[in-house]
Amino acid sequence: GGRIAGDLKVLSSNHIQLKAPAGSFGYVDVSVASALFPDEDSLLPDGYFYAGKETGSVNLDRASSSPVSAISVSDQVLYAVTGGAYEAIDRAGRVLGEMVSTDARLIVADVSDPVSPSIINKDAAGQVQPYHLNVKLPPDGFRAMEVIGNDMFIVGGNRLYHFDLTLPTDPLLLAEITLSDDVEDVIYDNGLIYVAGKFGVEIYRLDTTRSLVPLKRLTADILGSAVKQVIVSDSSLFVLLPELDQVAELELLSGRYLKVNDIDLVDPGSGDFRAENMLLAGNHLIVSTGERGSVRLYALRPANQSVNVAELNLAYLLRSGDLFAADLSLIGQTLYV
Repeated sequence: GGRIAGDLKVLSSNHIQLKAPAGSFGYVDVSVASALFPDEDSLLPDGYFYAGKETGSVNLDRASSSPVSAISVSDQVLYAVTGGAYEAIDRAGRVLGEMVSTDARLIVADVSDPVSPSIINKDAAGQVQPYHLNVKLPPDGFRAMEVIGNDMFIVGGNRLYHFDLTLPTDPLLLAEITLSDDVEDVIYDNGLIYVAGKFGVEIYRLDTTRSLVPLKRLTADILGSAVKQVIVSDSSLFVLLPELDQVAELELLSGRYLKVNDIDLVDPGSGDFRAENMLLAGNHLIVSTGERGSVRLYALRPANQSVNVAELNLAYLLRSGDLFAADLSLIGQTLYV
């Protein structure tokens, strides 16, 4: 980018290490020159990429592997849970393998000062810990969370945890429910909690005593496969069935959760992919395609007649980087992937 790099070390005839100077977001050229050859230089166009700098950051406890699997913010308090997996990559860019963490932790942070967030510790029996819950949840720790008012629901492994957030900086565990198989997703809507996973969908009612009362079970046998995600609209429950390459629409008005529509995600001209996430936008359904690195838009029509109307291939921010289209969020007119 026209600036001199620092701390240059020549390690061999074909290996140099250096510290990149400060720069602005985006690609810059990298050039190499030698005083022995003043009229010659070697240029690599767009050879280095400057990422945007974070406003503030805080390190999690390094005593165990702690990839963050979900985040929720309520007022000036941030809740994060750990779990999932990540690829370990060496300095040469070689993938060493996938590291899976079964450490399921609930972490609370004060973000009232966004430039300097801080972890809120938990004092338990005289021991101060940088987390408010720490359990082992095979296969890969916590997977999802939902925060609504003074209630927080977290799922992972085959467990559902319900916390009271009356004191936002000190979550109180109210209930721990063991499910029949691994769980994928949890959402809250109008007094009902929907828990999705390999077992299908479990629906609970949050009663006046803040207890979770089982209301309905939609098994994987009834739905046709395991469930990755659920979405609730005014009159329908949308269930993502990645093994079938479908989204099933179930009606809510009768309370019987009858299937009224199937949305086929894969058509003869689309090729194979595995759907990772979905988002409802009016009469359209937006679906992310995981390793395919795209977002597909479906026009919702009754009687199994929904069709794909558009597909957006996501741009690589780094040419050598990996790309995986996963969680979706629509804020105003902007779609975040």
